Amino acid sequence: MSKISCDIIQDMLPLYYDEVCSADSRKMIEEHLQECEKCSNIFQKLKTECVVCLLYTSDAADDLIGVD
Repeated sequence: MSKISCDIIQDMLPLYYDEVCSADSRKMIEEHLQECEKCSNIFQKLKTECVVCLLYTSDAADDLIGVD
């Protein structure tokens, strides 16, 4: 398989994280992440931001409905 640019991989990372890309895309992204430290770091940052966002959203929703 030809080398895929980091720009393309980075565009696909949210789809990969949400598990909505095809099996072929998933395999391509995983292979790229194993070889590319830059994209791997970007993916780790994306995962961290998504978790923080989910926690914040959950806390905000709890505040709206009065859950302690």
